[in-house]
Amino acid sequence: MPSYAYRAYNESGQRRDGRIDAAGTAAAEQALWLEGLKIVEIHPAPPRKTMADYFPSLYRISQADIILFTRQLATFVGAGVPMSRALGVIAEETASPLFKRVILAVLADLERGQNLSEALVKHPKVFPALYIDLVRVAELTGNLETTLTQLAGYLRRDLNTLRRVRTAMIYPAVILVVAAGVVLILVFFALPAFTRIFAEFKVQLPLTTRILIGTVDAIRNWAVVIGGVIVALTGGIVVALRTERGVYLKDRLTIKVPILACRWGKLSRR
Repeated sequence: MPSYAYRAYNESGQRRDGRIDAAGTAAAEQALWLEGLKIVEIHPAPPRKTMADYFPSLYRISQADIILFTRQLATFVGAGVPMSRALGVIAEETASPLFKRVILAVLADLERGQNLSEALVKHPKVFPALYIDLVRVAELTGNLETTLTQLAGYLRRDLNTLRRVRTAMIYPAVILVVAAGVVLILVFFALPAFTRIFAEFKVQLPLTTRILIGTVDAIRNWAVVIGGVIVALTGGIVVALRTERGVYLKDRLTIKVPILACRWGKLSRR
Protein backbone atom coordinates (compact mmCIF):
# COMPACT_ATOMS: atom_id res chain seq x y z
CA MET A 1 0.00 0.00 0.00
CA PRO A 2 1.43 3.43 -0.89
CA SER A 3 2.60 5.84 1.80
CA TYR A 4 1.82 9.53 2.02
CA ALA A 5 3.79 12.19 3.84
CA TYR A 6 1.66 14.84 5.47
CA ARG A 7 1.82 18.01 7.51
CA ALA A 8 -1.20 18.79 9.66
CA TYR A 9 -2.38 20.52 12.82
CA ASN A 10 -4.47 19.05 15.61
CA GLU A 11 -7.29 20.76 17.49
CA SER A 12 -4.79 22.33 19.89
CA GLY A 13 -2.92 23.93 17.00
CA GLN A 14 0.13 21.71 17.35
CA ARG A 15 1.94 20.83 14.15
CA ARG A 16 2.25 17.18 13.24
CA ASP A 17 4.40 15.68 10.47
CA GLY A 18 4.26 12.00 9.58
CA ARG A 19 3.49 9.26 7.13
CA ILE A 20 0.34 7.26 6.57
CA ASP A 21 -0.36 4.18 4.46
CA ALA A 22 -3.52 4.38 2.37
CA ALA A 23 -4.95 3.17 -0.92
CA GLY A 24 -4.97 6.71 -2.31
CA THR A 25 -4.76 10.40 -1.49
CA ALA A 26 -8.48 10.63 -0.72
CA ALA A 27 -8.29 7.66 1.65
CA ALA A 28 -5.27 9.17 3.42
CA GLU A 29 -7.03 12.53 3.84
CA GLN A 30 -10.13 10.83 5.21
CA ALA A 31 -8.10 8.82 7.73
CA LEU A 32 -6.33 11.96 8.96
CA TRP A 33 -9.60 13.87 9.15
CA LEU A 34 -11.09 11.12 11.33
CA GLU A 35 -8.12 11.63 13.68
CA GLY A 36 -9.14 15.26 14.05
CA LEU A 37 -6.25 16.67 12.02
CA LYS A 38 -6.40 19.66 9.69
CA ILE A 39 -4.24 18.86 6.67
CA VAL A 40 -1.91 21.54 5.35
CA GLU A 41 0.11 19.43 2.92
CA ILE A 42 -0.02 15.81 1.73
CA HIS A 43 1.85 14.07 -1.07
CA PRO A 44 3.13 10.57 -1.96
CA ALA A 45 6.11 9.71 0.20
CA PRO A 46 9.22 8.08 -1.24
CA PRO A 47 9.22 4.34 -0.50
CA ARG A 48 11.30 3.22 2.45
CA LYS A 49 14.68 1.76 1.54
CA THR A 50 14.95 -2.00 1.41
CA MET A 51 17.78 -4.49 0.84
CA ALA A 52 17.13 -4.14 -2.89
CA ASP A 53 18.27 -0.50 -2.69
CA TYR A 54 21.59 -1.41 -1.11
CA PHE A 55 22.23 -4.54 -3.21
CA PRO A 56 20.37 -3.96 -6.51
CA SER A 57 22.42 -6.52 -8.43
CA LEU A 58 21.08 -9.30 -6.18
CA TYR A 59 17.44 -8.44 -6.88
CA ARG A 60 15.83 -8.61 -10.29
CA ILE A 61 12.29 -8.13 -11.52
CA SER A 62 11.36 -11.27 -13.42
CA GLN A 63 9.29 -11.33 -16.56
CA ALA A 64 6.76 -13.46 -14.70
CA ASP A 65 6.23 -10.53 -12.31
CA ILE A 66 5.58 -8.18 -15.23
CA ILE A 67 3.16 -10.67 -16.81
CA LEU A 68 1.19 -10.99 -13.56
CA PHE A 69 1.15 -7.20 -13.15
CA THR A 70 -0.13 -6.72 -16.71
CA ARG A 71 -2.88 -9.31 -16.31
CA GLN A 72 -4.01 -7.88 -12.99
CA LEU A 73 -4.05 -4.35 -14.37
CA ALA A 74 -6.07 -5.48 -17.40
CA THR A 75 -8.60 -7.12 -15.08
CA PHE A 76 -8.96 -3.99 -12.95
CA VAL A 77 -9.30 -1.75 -16.01
CA GLY A 78 -11.96 -4.05 -17.46
CA ALA A 79 -13.86 -3.93 -14.16
CA GLY A 80 -13.83 -0.14 -14.18
CA VAL A 81 -11.59 0.23 -11.11
CA PRO A 82 -9.74 3.59 -11.02
CA MET A 83 -6.11 3.27 -12.11
CA SER A 84 -4.71 4.65 -8.84
CA ARG A 85 -6.80 2.22 -6.80
CA ALA A 86 -5.77 -0.69 -9.04
CA LEU A 87 -2.06 0.09 -8.76
CA GLY A 88 -2.35 0.42 -4.98
CA VAL A 89 -3.92 -3.03 -4.66
CA ILE A 90 -1.42 -4.61 -7.06
CA ALA A 91 1.51 -3.06 -5.18
CA GLU A 92 0.20 -4.41 -1.90
CA GLU A 93 -0.04 -7.95 -3.32
CA THR A 94 3.31 -7.90 -5.14
CA ALA A 95 5.87 -10.26 -3.61
CA SER A 96 8.94 -8.59 -5.14
CA PRO A 97 10.03 -5.61 -2.99
CA LEU A 98 11.87 -4.05 -5.93
CA PHE A 99 8.86 -4.31 -8.25
CA LYS A 100 6.63 -2.97 -5.48
CA ARG A 101 8.77 0.17 -5.38
CA VAL A 102 8.41 0.56 -9.13
CA ILE A 103 4.62 0.22 -8.98
CA LEU A 104 4.41 2.74 -6.14
CA ALA A 105 6.57 5.16 -8.13
CA VAL A 106 4.21 4.76 -11.10
CA LEU A 107 1.25 5.37 -8.77
CA ALA A 108 2.87 8.54 -7.42
CA ASP A 109 3.37 9.86 -10.97
CA LEU A 110 -0.27 9.12 -11.82
CA GLU A 111 -1.43 11.09 -8.80
CA ARG A 112 0.68 14.00 -10.02
CA GLY A 113 -1.39 14.03 -13.20
CA GLN A 114 0.74 11.96 -15.57
CA ASN A 115 -0.56 9.26 -17.90
CA LEU A 116 0.29 5.60 -17.37
CA SER A 117 2.67 5.56 -20.34
CA GLU A 118 4.44 8.69 -19.07
CA ALA A 119 4.93 7.02 -15.69
CA LEU A 120 6.14 3.73 -17.19
CA VAL A 121 8.72 5.41 -19.44
CA LYS A 122 10.70 6.34 -16.32
CA HIS A 123 11.44 2.65 -15.74
CA PRO A 124 13.04 1.40 -19.00
CA LYS A 125 14.84 -1.43 -17.23
CA VAL A 126 11.50 -2.89 -16.15
CA PHE A 127 9.13 -2.08 -18.99
CA PRO A 128 10.52 -2.48 -22.55
CA ALA A 129 9.98 0.20 -25.18
CA LEU A 130 7.42 -1.91 -27.04
CA TYR A 131 5.37 -2.28 -23.86
CA ILE A 132 5.33 1.47 -23.24
CA ASP A 133 4.54 2.32 -26.87
CA LEU A 134 1.57 -0.04 -26.94
CA VAL A 135 0.23 1.39 -23.68
CA ARG A 136 0.58 4.91 -25.10
CA VAL A 137 -1.38 3.95 -28.23
CA ALA A 138 -4.02 2.21 -26.10
CA GLU A 139 -4.49 5.35 -24.03
CA LEU A 140 -5.11 7.36 -27.19
CA THR A 141 -7.57 4.83 -28.64
CA GLY A 142 -9.31 3.99 -25.36
CA ASN A 143 -8.50 0.29 -25.76
CA LEU A 144 -6.30 -0.21 -22.70
CA GLU A 145 -7.90 -3.40 -21.38
CA THR A 146 -7.53 -5.31 -24.69
CA THR A 147 -3.98 -4.06 -25.20
CA LEU A 148 -2.88 -5.10 -21.70
CA THR A 149 -4.44 -8.53 -22.16
CA GLN A 150 -2.64 -9.00 -25.48
CA LEU A 151 0.60 -7.75 -23.95
CA ALA A 152 0.35 -10.30 -21.15
CA GLY A 153 -0.19 -13.07 -23.72
CA TYR A 154 2.77 -11.92 -25.81
CA LEU A 155 5.06 -11.75 -22.77
CA ARG A 156 3.90 -15.21 -21.67
CA ARG A 157 4.72 -16.72 -25.08
CA ASP A 158 8.10 -14.99 -25.06
CA LEU A 159 8.84 -16.35 -21.57
CA ASN A 160 7.83 -19.87 -22.60
CA THR A 161 10.14 -19.69 -25.61
CA LEU A 162 13.00 -18.53 -23.39
CA ARG A 163 12.38 -21.40 -20.99
CA ARG A 164 12.42 -23.92 -23.86
CA VAL A 165 15.73 -22.50 -25.04
CA ARG A 166 17.20 -22.85 -21.57
CA THR A 167 15.92 -26.41 -21.33
CA ALA A 168 17.37 -27.24 -24.75
CA MET A 169 20.77 -25.91 -23.65
CA ILE A 170 20.92 -28.10 -20.54
CA TYR A 171 22.25 -31.15 -22.43
CA PRO A 172 25.18 -29.29 -24.10
CA ALA A 173 25.98 -27.66 -20.76
CA VAL A 174 26.09 -31.04 -19.01
CA ILE A 175 28.38 -32.41 -21.73
CA LEU A 176 30.66 -29.40 -21.31
CA VAL A 177 30.84 -29.86 -17.54
CA VAL A 178 31.62 -33.57 -17.88
CA ALA A 179 34.33 -32.83 -20.45
CA ALA A 180 35.84 -30.23 -18.13
CA GLY A 181 35.81 -32.76 -15.30
CA VAL A 182 37.61 -35.34 -17.46
CA VAL A 183 40.25 -32.78 -18.40
CA LEU A 184 40.80 -31.85 -14.74
CA ILE A 185 41.24 -35.52 -13.79
CA LEU A 186 43.79 -35.96 -16.54
CA VAL A 187 45.64 -32.78 -15.58
CA PHE A 188 45.85 -33.33 -11.82
CA PHE A 189 45.92 -37.14 -11.52
CA ALA A 190 46.59 -39.16 -14.68
CA LEU A 191 49.32 -37.17 -16.45
CA PRO A 192 51.43 -36.53 -13.31
CA ALA A 193 51.53 -40.30 -12.69
CA PHE A 194 52.65 -40.96 -16.27
CA THR A 195 55.20 -38.17 -15.99
CA ARG A 196 56.84 -39.85 -12.98
CA ILE A 197 56.93 -43.18 -14.82
CA PHE A 198 58.58 -41.62 -17.88
CA ALA A 199 61.10 -39.84 -15.64
CA GLU A 200 62.05 -43.09 -13.88
CA PHE A 201 62.73 -44.85 -17.19
CA LYS A 202 64.42 -41.76 -18.67
CA VAL A 203 62.36 -42.06 -21.84
CA GLN A 204 62.89 -39.41 -24.51
CA LEU A 205 59.39 -38.08 -25.13
CA PRO A 206 58.17 -36.50 -28.37
CA LEU A 207 57.98 -32.71 -28.55
CA THR A 208 54.18 -32.61 -28.45
CA THR A 209 54.14 -34.77 -25.32
CA ARG A 210 56.75 -32.57 -23.62
CA ILE A 211 54.69 -29.50 -24.47
CA LEU A 212 51.59 -31.15 -23.02
CA ILE A 213 53.38 -32.13 -19.81
CA GLY A 214 54.85 -28.63 -19.48
CA THR A 215 51.42 -27.10 -19.92
CA VAL A 216 49.97 -29.43 -17.29
CA ASP A 217 52.76 -28.53 -14.84
CA ALA A 218 52.14 -24.83 -15.42
CA ILE A 219 48.42 -25.26 -14.80
CA ARG A 220 49.06 -27.18 -11.59
CA ASN A 221 51.61 -24.66 -10.30
CA TRP A 222 49.43 -21.65 -11.12
CA ALA A 223 46.06 -23.26 -10.38
CA VAL A 224 45.05 -20.63 -7.81
CA VAL A 225 45.89 -17.71 -10.11
CA ILE A 226 44.21 -19.31 -13.11
CA GLY A 227 41.14 -20.14 -11.01
CA GLY A 228 40.94 -16.53 -9.81
CA VAL A 229 41.19 -15.23 -13.37
CA ILE A 230 38.43 -17.60 -14.50
CA VAL A 231 36.15 -16.50 -11.63
CA ALA A 232 36.83 -12.83 -12.38
CA LEU A 233 36.13 -13.29 -16.09
CA THR A 234 32.94 -15.22 -15.35
CA GLY A 235 31.74 -12.51 -12.99
CA GLY A 236 32.58 -9.82 -15.53
CA ILE A 237 30.64 -11.63 -18.25
CA VAL A 238 27.60 -12.08 -15.99
CA VAL A 239 27.59 -8.37 -15.10
CA ALA A 240 28.10 -7.37 -18.74
CA LEU A 241 25.20 -9.53 -19.91
CA ARG A 242 22.89 -7.55 -17.63
CA THR A 243 23.68 -4.29 -19.44
CA GLU A 244 21.84 -3.10 -22.54
CA ARG A 245 24.94 -3.55 -24.69
CA GLY A 246 25.55 -7.02 -23.27
CA VAL A 247 22.00 -8.14 -24.00
CA TYR A 248 22.36 -6.87 -27.56
CA LEU A 249 25.62 -8.77 -28.11
CA LYS A 250 24.16 -11.94 -26.57
CA ASP A 251 21.11 -11.80 -28.84
CA ARG A 252 23.31 -11.09 -31.86
CA LEU A 253 25.50 -14.08 -31.02
CA THR A 254 22.41 -16.26 -30.62
CA ILE A 255 21.28 -15.32 -34.11
CA LYS A 256 24.69 -15.56 -35.78
CA VAL A 257 26.03 -18.83 -34.35
CA PRO A 258 24.68 -21.57 -36.68
CA ILE A 259 23.83 -24.19 -34.04
CA LEU A 260 22.17 -21.71 -31.69
CA ALA A 261 20.36 -19.95 -34.53
CA CYS A 262 18.95 -23.23 -35.85
CA ARG A 263 17.81 -24.36 -32.40
CA TRP A 264 16.27 -20.95 -31.63
CA GLY A 265 14.43 -20.93 -34.94
CA LYS A 266 12.91 -24.36 -34.31
CA LEU A 267 11.79 -23.40 -30.79
CA SER A 268 10.30 -20.05 -31.85
CA ARG A 269 8.16 -21.77 -34.51
CA ARG A 270 6.55 -24.15 -32.01
